[in-house]
Amino acid sequence: MKFAAIGAGVLATAVAMGGFAGETQARGDHQGPQFNFSEIDANGDGQISLEEFEARGEARFAGMDTDGDGAVSLEELVAGFEQQQSERMQQRAQRMLERMDADEDGKLSPEELEARQGPAKMFDRIDANSDGVITEEEIADLRSKMGKRFGKGKGMGEGRGERHGKF
Repeated sequence: MKFAAIGAGVLATAVAMGGFAGETQARGDHQGPQFNFSEIDANGDGQISLEEFEARGEARFAGMDTDGDGAVSLEELVAGFEQQQSERMQQRAQRMLERMDADEDGKLSPEELEARQGPAKMFDRIDANSDGVITEEEIADLRSKMGKRFGKGKGMGEGRGERHGKF
């Protein structure tokens, strides 16, 4: 019984923190997940108490427990995480559209995409010495800079992406 209570608490915390990860602010510095402070601060006093924090986790847990049996199955976890990911993707796409839709028609044309992040612009960013070619050293420098920028021990392209030839 004690294990079940601890397990439920750990799961509720994981669900709550997973929810926080999806609540990002629209900013370009990629400093990691943020959460909606005012949403968790239920009484609006400018502070989050343990009770408010726990209530947030319990609410997210209850939202994932779609059959109402007091437990979250593998299927419910997957569905909940997929929903959170879908919401994050929708928000990211909306911000991208708002940022890049120069003619404000609600669509991105190839010209609008090219103007913001086309292959030539990306190439120029990587080609640090502007000699018209990209060297392995320039890729390594970029990886190092990206790792530092995002506060990670590994730079851009290290790990899974590098195995697939992506940078």
